[in-house]
Formats: sequence, C-alpha cells, structure tokens
Amino acid sequence: MLSSRVKSLILVICCGCLLVSPAWAALQLTYTWDPPTTGSPVVEYQVEWKTGSGDFEPLGVVTEALIRVDVPDGTQGLVLRVAGRDQWGRQGLWSPPSVPWTDDGTPGPPTEPSIIEIIALAGFGLLALLIGTVWKVRRR
Repeated sequence: MLSSRVKSLILVICCGCLLVSPAWAALQLTYTWDPPTTGSPVVEYQVEWKTGSGDFEPLGVVTEALIRVDVPDGTQGLVLRVAGRDQWGRQGLWSPPSVPWTDDGTPGPPTEPSIIEIIALAGFGLLALLIGTVWKVRRR
C-alpha cells in the first residue's frame, strides 16, 4: 500500500513524458527502458509502481520509453514496471520490476549474473584437468 503522501502526487503529462511532482519532493528519478523487440509497435506504455511489499498501482501512461518521478523524502523501496500497448489497445507482458530504490545511501544490488564464456571440456581434456587437480592436492 502506498503512503498517503505518495498517493497525493500531482500528475502532469508534458511532451509524452509523465511528470509526478509533489510539493515536498526531495529529488527526481528518471526511469527509461528499451521498447519490445517483438510483436506489434508500441504506441504507449502503462506504468505501475509500488513501495515496499505493497501491490503495484497505476502511475500513468506515457508515449515515450521514459518517465520522471519526483520522490517524496523518506520513500523506501520504490519499484516501477511497464507494459506496452499497441494501436489496438492490446497490452503486452509486464517488464520485470526495477531495482528497488532507497534514499538511505546503501549500495543497490549488482546486476543479475550472466554467462560470458562457455568452454567445452571433453574427452582427454577433462580427464587431464581432473588428474592435474588431484595431483596438486596430493602433493601438498
């Protein structure tokens, strides 16, 4: 559930970009994303947000892959997600949620680990690797 301070934000649409601006905002966060690479072209994005462990709630609709959110001081765990809509109003899948944002100065999480290299060890190469490892262990 969003706090009453966050729910009472003033929404302004300007040049296809949604600006969320409370009078007491401490800073502004700018989120961006890449458009889908499959399916029909996107004409607008539905944006939802939540704080903490609450449920996602609608934030607004934008026509560009960009949104600026003025964040009230003390907001913790702010998360956004977006979904594209085509010219016929069909909505695609929701994006994975953004990394939770906090203003307490602690570092955020690293990006998701990914494989950058695969080496196939087959036949004698794998056997030699195993023997070499055992030999080094026994010599100590």
